[in-house]
Amino acid sequence: MDCTGVASHLVAYHLGTVEADDRDAIDAHLLSCTACLKTYLALKRASDARPADRPSKAARDRLRAEVQRTFATPKEDVAPPNVVPLFRRRIPLYQGIAIAAVAAAIAIAAPRVIHRFSQDIGDGAPEVDTSRSRAQALQIY
Repeated sequence: MDCTGVASHLVAYHLGTVEADDRDAIDAHLLSCTACLKTYLALKRASDARPADRPSKAARDRLRAEVQRTFATPKEDVAPPNVVPLFRRRIPLYQGIAIAAVAAAIAIAAPRVIHRFSQDIGDGAPEVDTSRSRAQALQIY
C-alpha cells in the first residue's frame, strides 16, 4: 500500500473499522514509512487531547424519556372495563378451548369418514381370506 492509500485510511485505522487485510497492510506501511507514521501519531494525539463530546444531562434525560415512551411495554393489568378477566391473558384461554373442541370434533368424525371411505373402496375389491395361508389367499390376484 502506498502513502496516498494509507493516508485515506488512517482515521478508519485509528477507529478500528478497517478490514483485517487492510489493517495488516497499513501496519506494514507505518513500520516502513516515517512520514505516514508521524501523520498517524499526530492524528492520534489530536483525537486523544480533545475531550469527548457528550450530551448535556438535560439532553440525556430527554432522550431517555423518549426511548422509554417509544419502547414501553403495555401494562397487562390495564384492560378495557368491559373485558372479562379470562380474556385479558396473553394467550387467551378461549383459544385453548376452541382448539380442544376442534380436536374432539375430528376425533368423533374421523372413524365415520374412514369407515365410509373403506366401504366405498371395498365395493369392487376382493377381500383377502386370512384363514388360509398367504400364498393361497393371494391366488386371487
